[in-house]
Amino acid sequence: MALDLEEQEQIANLKSFWNRFGKYIIGVATVALFIYAAMSGWSWYQRSQSAEAAKLYETLLSTLSKNERDKTFLAADSTLFPVGSIEDLSRSRQELPKAYRQSGSIYVVGVRDFLANNSLHVSPVRGIEVGLEEAIDVDTPADLEAVRQVASNFDA
Repeated sequence: MALDLEEQEQIANLKSFWNRFGKYIIGVATVALFIYAAMSGWSWYQRSQSAEAAKLYETLLSTLSKNERDKTFLAADSTLFPVGSIEDLSRSRQELPKAYRQSGSIYVVGVRDFLANNSLHVSPVRGIEVGLEEAIDVDTPADLEAVRQVASNFDA
């Protein structure tokens, strides 16, 4: 079907417009998609960090409620101190010190200090950070199953 002159002129104008501005339109669309992807990625990252922090905070709160204060420590410089109360955790997440949970692997304490304090935790407490697979605390049947799972992965 033949196009009349007006339609041919419109198509010629459209082609001329695309030849002149097509690169810019594609560039703007690409930049817009890149910005959308970057914002989506940043949003995902923030959500994952927030979820991880909430999980850690919940662990600390459950530790306090179970009277397991000797198992959770907050870092101050190179020294660790036990979480004593909810006030230790009442600051904003950005201001909180790094938290550690003891694995019970190794304790080094002098006999006199142990007898004087009746505790393995004698100030200053220092820690050695180990990975999760190296420090599974076995307190429940579920913990024992986790150890078995990790052990079976080492055998394979």
